[in-house]
Amino acid sequence: MKRLLALGFFGIFLFFSLTTSAWVPQRLNYQGRLTDDTGSPITTTTTLRFSLYQGGDFTTPGSGTLVYEEDATVTPDSTGVFDHTIGSGTVVYGTLDASVFQTTSQVFLEITVDPAGLNETLLPRKQIVTVGYSFKSELAEDADKLDGQHAAAFAPVGHHHDAEYVNEGQADSVTSAMIANGAIDDADIASGANIAATKINRTGLDADLLDGTDSTGFVSTAGDDMTGTLSVIATGATYALYAEEQSTSGYSHGLYAQSNSTSGTGVTGYATATSGTTYGVYGESNSASGFGVYGRASDTSGTNWGVLGKSDSINGYGVYGLATASSGYAYGVYGRSNGPGGRAVYGYASATGGYNYGVVGYSKSSTGTGVYGFASADSGTTYGVYGKTNSSSGYAGYFKGNAHVTGELTVGGSKPCVQPIDNGKKVLLYAMESPEIWFEDFGSAKLVNGQAVVPIESVFTQAANTEIGYFVFPIPNGECQGLYISRKDKDSFEVRELGGGTSSISFDYRIVAKRRGYEDVRFEEFTEPEKSPAEVKLPVETKAATVKQPQRQ
Repeated sequence: MKRLLALGFFGIFLFFSLTTSAWVPQRLNYQGRLTDDTGSPITTTTTLRFSLYQGGDFTTPGSGTLVYEEDATVTPDSTGVFDHTIGSGTVVYGTLDASVFQTTSQVFLEITVDPAGLNETLLPRKQIVTVGYSFKSELAEDADKLDGQHAAAFAPVGHHHDAEYVNEGQADSVTSAMIANGAIDDADIASGANIAATKINRTGLDADLLDGTDSTGFVSTAGDDMTGTLSVIATGATYALYAEEQSTSGYSHGLYAQSNSTSGTGVTGYATATSGTTYGVYGESNSASGFGVYGRASDTSGTNWGVLGKSDSINGYGVYGLATASSGYAYGVYGRSNGPGGRAVYGYASATGGYNYGVVGYSKSSTGTGVYGFASADSGTTYGVYGKTNSSSGYAGYFKGNAHVTGELTVGGSKPCVQPIDNGKKVLLYAMESPEIWFEDFGSAKLVNGQAVVPIESVFTQAANTEIGYFVFPIPNGECQGLYISRKDKDSFEVRELGGGTSSISFDYRIVAKRRGYEDVRFEEFTEPEKSPAEVKLPVETKAATVKQPQRQ
C-alpha cells in the first residue's frame, strides 16, 4: 500500500475579468510525499490521478460531482517528495477553468495512485481552500471602473443635456428646421402613432388594387386556401395538371388531395382516349420514403376511395405508380381506407381486349412495395387489395415470383400447380384435399434381426402434434413376412417383421400427423363473406352516368 503525505498547496486559480496587471495564474501547485505502507519513501516514477469534485465529503472516494480530472507522472526525490502543477497533466475529464470553483459546495482534491494498475485512492481527500490570489481578486484595484473610467465620467440617468439635444419626454423638442427633407421613414414612426388624416396626401391610395380588388381577394403563392372549382384545360402534348415535389427525401407528395365526402374521391383521374398508352393518374416519386400516388379517404362510412383510376384504353392504366428509389420504404401506389365499405386501392380496366391493368405498381427499392393496400377498419368485410376479372382466361391477381400469405388462405376453386415437362410443355397438377389438417413426411430405415426403432425428426414434432396419435405406413424393400408398427410415441416409432421374423432389410415409410393448433378441425363450415365488394360507381362521365365534368368559366 502506498501513502501520500500532502506537504502543501501553492496557488489556486481564480478566473475574474481583471486587467493584465491583476492577472491570476490558472493552475494549482501541489507538493506531497509518497511512501509505502512501512513509511519508507518511494523514489521511483509513479503515475498519479488528480480529480476535483464539487461536494461530497473527506472520507468517501468519488463522492460529489466530478468536474475535472488529469493524469500525471511524478518522480519523487530521495525522501519521496514530489511537486506537480495541476493543469499541466494529461486531461482525462472536464476543463480546468473558473466553473470548477463556481459552486456553493466544498471542492475536494482526490488523488489516486497508479489508476491503470493498483488504482489505490488516498484518503482523506483534501479540501481546496483560499490562497493569496483570492484576496488579490477581492481587492482588485480597478473593479469599480468601466474600461478604466470611473463612474464620475458618465452621465447619471436623471441628467439633462443642454438645449441643443432632445431629452426623453421633452414635448415639442423637434422642429421642422431640425429635420432634413425626406429623412423620415417608416422606422421613425411608432406603430401606434396617431397621425391626422389631414396631414396625409391621399393621391395614389388605390395603387395596391387590381381592377378595384384588394390583394386579399387573390390566392397567395403559399399558405392560402381556395374555395370553389378550379378548371384547367390543356390541349396538345401537355398536362392538364402537373405537380412536382423536388425534395429527394422525407415524406413528400407530388400531388396530395383529400375528400371528406362519404361518396367523394380524393383524386379522380380519367383518361378518355380509347387507344394509346394513357393514364388516369400517373405519379412518380424519386424519394426513398415518398409515394408515387398517395390517396386517403378518411371518412369511416359510405363508399369512398383513397385513389380511383379508370382507363378505357386497351393499353392504358387505371392507376400507375412508379417508385424509382433503390432503397428505403418506397411505394408505387399506397392506399389506405378507414371505412368498412371503402377500398384502399381500386383499379378498374374496362377494355375487353388488349393488355390493360386495373392497378400497376412498380418499385425498384430493395425494401419497397409495388402495391400496398391496408384496410385498418376493425369490423366489416374489408379488403386490403381486391382484384376482379370477368375474363375466363384472365387473373384477378397475378404473381410472378414467390407469394407469401400470413393468415388463412381460402380458395373457392382448385389449387393446381404448374409443372413444366418435356418439349417445353406445361401441365397442371392438383393438390389432394382432406377434411382435416395434416402434415406428412417420408423416410427410409432398416430392419436389424426383424426390428427397427425410427426417431422422428424434432422439427416435424414441433410442427405436427405426435402426442395425440398419428399414422405410419411402412413399405418393405425386400423379401420378408410383412411389417407392422409395434410402438408409437411422440419422438419415435418401432417397426417389426410379422411372425417373429428376423430379416435385415431396408424399408420406406410415410408418417402423417395433425398440424399443431388445428387438431380438432374437421369439415369446418365455410361462411360466405357478409358483403362482397360492390361494383364501383365511377365518378366520371359515361353513357350511363349523370355526373358532369367541371366546365371552364
